[in-house]
Amino acid sequence: MKKEESMMIDEVLTRSEQKHRDIVIAAEQVFIEYGYQQTSMNKIAEVAHVTKRTVYKKFPSKQALFEYVFREIINDLYDQATLVYSNKQPLKEQLRNMLLILWSTVSQMKLVKFKRVAIAEYVNTPEFMSPLIDEIKSRDEGLKAWLKGGMECGHIVNCNEKFAHEFIVGLIEQFAQVPRIFDHPSPEGETKDYIINEITDIFIMKYGAQNP
Repeated sequence: MKKEESMMIDEVLTRSEQKHRDIVIAAEQVFIEYGYQQTSMNKIAEVAHVTKRTVYKKFPSKQALFEYVFREIINDLYDQATLVYSNKQPLKEQLRNMLLILWSTVSQMKLVKFKRVAIAEYVNTPEFMSPLIDEIKSRDEGLKAWLKGGMECGHIVNCNEKFAHEFIVGLIEQFAQVPRIFDHPSPEGETKDYIINEITDIFIMKYGAQNP
């Protein structure tokens, strides 16, 4: 292959990747602004400054594009929510740090806004949204890894990992995310600290080893 031809192919691939990125960014914006039902592939193409044909070339349907964008948001946020368990640091201190990371993750406005769209569509079409809702519940790999590490060190005992994970995530979402979904502020300052400390103490009381 000639050098000139190779450079042209690289340029086409780069352009293709940029179009893909533009479509995803536009879709996120349009879905949040108009909701799933009122969003059209035409509108996404217009905002992305590409043709409708290009959008369909990248994504076969509006549902496929919606699911892709939703997963991208989840992955971007939860990939940052990691904390490796340390057997040299007190369990309570580590748990509190993990809860603060999780609080920050689930209360991100990008996730909150997209989850509003998902919930609205879930009301209309439960079978469409159920897999994505389940994926959100199971996505927090950081907390799962942390729980597993604590159990392997013997600092977390008599613990059903699946239940403990759902228990912690459910409580944090209830205080940090649910108010924002309904356009109310989530707790901050002393109230937030109180909630984090209460969840920490409840967990330690139930699952913490006597000498962690």
